[in-house]
Amino acid sequence: ETRIQASKRLFKARVQWYQQERTQVLAGLEIYPAAHKVDYVSLIDPSAKIIFLGERHYVGNIRKQIEQVVLQYRKAHPRKKVYLLTEFLEMNYPNEPNYGLYQGVMFKGKKMSWSYASVLFRLRQNGVSVFGLEPLRGLKDLAQKMRLPDPNFSRSSLSLIGQYIRNKSWMDTIRRVALQNPDAVIFVYTGLGHSSYKYLESLPFMLKDFSSQVFLFDIVGDDTLNPAFADLFKEDFLSDKQSISVTKLNNTKYRRLLGADVLVYVHP
Repeated sequence: ETRIQASKRLFKARVQWYQQERTQVLAGLEIYPAAHKVDYVSLIDPSAKIIFLGERHYVGNIRKQIEQVVLQYRKAHPRKKVYLLTEFLEMNYPNEPNYGLYQGVMFKGKKMSWSYASVLFRLRQNGVSVFGLEPLRGLKDLAQKMRLPDPNFSRSSLSLIGQYIRNKSWMDTIRRVALQNPDAVIFVYTGLGHSSYKYLESLPFMLKDFSSQVFLFDIVGDDTLNPAFADLFKEDFLSDKQSISVTKLNNTKYRRLLGADVLVYVHP
């Protein structure tokens, strides 16, 4: 309840902030012409150690764009070690073989949808080291440690406190990989709420001691938590259902307002 109320206050404050500084915010945005293919390498900050890729789940057009980000970077930097750490796979546990990709498991014990699995397999086939973040076997212990009333963490996992607990666990894995591989670039592929600057206790803030960049991927008409949403789309994007809209934030002052350094929108 405390987190929900804090989030409501934060959202209302952002709306008011945007209304007051709308002209300055829009002047600091670079809204690219709608395109059918995006040059993501040109958008990636070369100094970023961790690149967060936050998505609205289960949208095929978004998965294709996520895959393109990592593949384009892999091809542009063939000598660099590239990792993809994702919530769509169970993590590797101590004292067990390093599988890299688990066989058909997803959060809450469901079978992974083949659409996610195929993307991750293709990335691995292209030289990306793919590993999971979700501690499926440890979620019950995490719930007990935080004194949650739901001992199986089945409902609480998607609450604000549940997201915080999962983020804390994921943060440990991401930090370990980053420290063990100082010359590598790490892509972190999660849902929007885990990687957005708009949310309290998100991964970018937990890992703020690393240089990072946030890409958020959403569909037009559904980003209700972005106060600038209606100002981001040009007619060329709205009239072409196959096109992609890209907005780059050039002023980090407004990261928390818009949620990301780069916003990517597709049609559903």
